[in-house]
Amino acid sequence: MNPYEFHVTDFGAIGDGLALDTAAVQAAIDAAGKQGGRVIVPPGTFKCGTIVLRSRVTLQLEQGAVIAGSTNLGDYITRVWGHHGDITLGT
Repeated sequence: MNPYEFHVTDFGAIGDGLALDTAAVQAAIDAAGKQGGRVIVPPGTFKCGTIVLRSRVTLQLEQGAVIAGSTNLGDYITRVWGHHGDITLGT
């Protein structure tokens, strides 16, 4: 197993198009972001809300892999600009 490859299914992603896979996909991205690496998404439909990509991370979708946006607006993080030009993540 390549220490620079992070499979979303190893982090609990289901990929059935029904389960919300945001947390598992984000966990794989965050893990890869610590040292740099590739996040592998296998065939399947991975329903997600907000995903934040990281520097030094390659997101690789294998043939037959789909990252589908959730239709539930509650699954997305809103971004609010602060008065100092910073971004606050909220729900």
